[in-house]
Amino acid sequence: MKDDGLEKELDKFNSREIAEQTLLTWIQAGLTLIGFGFGLGSIIAFLRSEHYEKVIIKTIIIVAELLIVIGIVSIILALIQHRSKLRNLKSKEYRYKPSFNLSIFVGIMVSLLGMIAFLAILIHMIF
Repeated sequence: MKDDGLEKELDKFNSREIAEQTLLTWIQAGLTLIGFGFGLGSIIAFLRSEHYEKVIIKTIIIVAELLIVIGIVSIILALIQHRSKLRNLKSKEYRYKPSFNLSIFVGIMVSLLGMIAFLAILIHMIF
């Protein structure tokens, strides 16, 4: 016969460990987005030295800045979500509470950013 109290504690422990792994994964993803944003800085420097058109350089600057912002926001939201999860685990009556889906948010933001950048460059090439 299993002890329900022990089983609940093991479930909470496993949930806490999974929450920690998820947080670290989001921090890694956020830092990757921030790194891509800063990496575009070297491309911008090259384009300026080759005297590329200002519209293309401005588009890349905007994309770089937005990547950095999306990375920072995703880390902040992951920290808030993690804190909420831990608070929920500490309560006596632990219950599953659906939370904000950070993956969908970041996916949509990066997709929109890519489409906007693509359209900006495409429009510039056509006109």
